[in-house]
Amino acid sequence: MEYQQSYLKLSTKPNQFEAVFGLSLEGFEVLSSVFTLDLEVYFMQYNMLGELRKRKLVKRKDNVLSDPKDKLCFILMYLKNNSLQESHASAWGMTQPQCNLWIHFLLQRLLASLKGMNLVPSSSSEELDEILGKVEELYLDTKERPIQRALHPEEKKRQYSKKKKT
Repeated sequence: MEYQQSYLKLSTKPNQFEAVFGLSLEGFEVLSSVFTLDLEVYFMQYNMLGELRKRKLVKRKDNVLSDPKDKLCFILMYLKNNSLQESHASAWGMTQPQCNLWIHFLLQRLLASLKGMNLVPSSSSEELDEILGKVEELYLDTKERPIQRALHPEEKKRQYSKKKKT
């Protein structure tokens, strides 16, 4: 089925690709290799609903998202643009209920792929300590942020010394 968005259409335009999906083509290819492998392993055992597979996996001709790269594009575009499911479905040539099913399924697979690449934030301080213990160099990208100053003069004096500490 022909739809408005696809990997093949946008991969020929690197700037537009990055704007639409939030990843460079190189970054996409790295993620895509892990994502594709995860999908293959998953579909060998389970169907899309998470039930054990009873029949051999067969590619359907009417499948809207048949290519793994299109599946990754589909979920990245949804996450980046945060569009309504109805409009996202329209862009990919499917109904809203199909879109909902794909979104929920592909979010799980994307998270599993990112975990496999160690690109998921830690969920506890112990996990963070363990991860940071393995890191040799750490670069933080920060900037000073304005803070809310007190309105009362006495409170201002107490909070702000007029000297920048180094």
